[in-house]
Amino acid sequence: MILQNLFNIKGLTAGQGGALSKAKPADSGQILQNPKGGPYFEGFLPETRNQREPPCGPGFPAKIPHNLARQTTTRVSKRTLTSCAGLIRGATEKPARLIIVPGASQVSRLRRHLQDNRMPFGVPFDYPTDTANIQAVRQWIDNSAKNDNHFNKKVLPLFSQKEAFGIDTSCASCHPFSNLESESELDMTSYTGIMLGADSVTRGRKGLQPRRIVVPGDAAASPLYQRLVENRMPAGIDPTESPNHPNTALLVRWIDQGARCD
Repeated sequence: MILQNLFNIKGLTAGQGGALSKAKPADSGQILQNPKGGPYFEGFLPETRNQREPPCGPGFPAKIPHNLARQTTTRVSKRTLTSCAGLIRGATEKPARLIIVPGASQVSRLRRHLQDNRMPFGVPFDYPTDTANIQAVRQWIDNSAKNDNHFNKKVLPLFSQKEAFGIDTSCASCHPFSNLESESELDMTSYTGIMLGADSVTRGRKGLQPRRIVVPGDAAASPLYQRLVENRMPAGIDPTESPNHPNTALLVRWIDQGARCD
């Protein structure tokens, strides 16, 4: 099966050496044969990193720290990515959880892990997910994400505080007040901005609602919390690598089309 073979080859989501990083550009997502066995998509060449614009404008660190898998003590969840049944079954260790929601790639954990960088941008792979600051955000969301005194004094300041979430930059440095200047058109400096969500200008022009990042009462379903605790995979991937590798696009289409195994 072509899909499950994607998880057995190097360069699934980024140019990490091997045949993928040497492939010639192609307009189509033609499936070719990897010399080491298994198919791969031709057509992905990561941009030269030193030619990229810093993600938050001038002054943002040019070198983004990230950790390889061997440098982390985080235990890998028990999941089988070599069969369709394993993908559908998801993680089996307690608490068991699905990694694919058939028909809905946007909310599928597997899609998030392949495309979404953990935030703030460049936070080390093995930075703890249960720090006091992260737990404060989680508890605020789980407790209905109210605009109360606790939020304004204990939670909101974290988003403008350097080192609050593991790296010497703040959420607000990339997501300031003006939506037109902010990454993802997201304002992390106010309750109104946070609850409005992301891509408000771009989506508004299309008659769509912004992408909300907070689901009151459910931190686990809230992109704000997810991006603070979930690492992008494979472990050690450079966060500046494009999230739109053709193999990832294939996987996303398969999920959106129902994630069928036949």
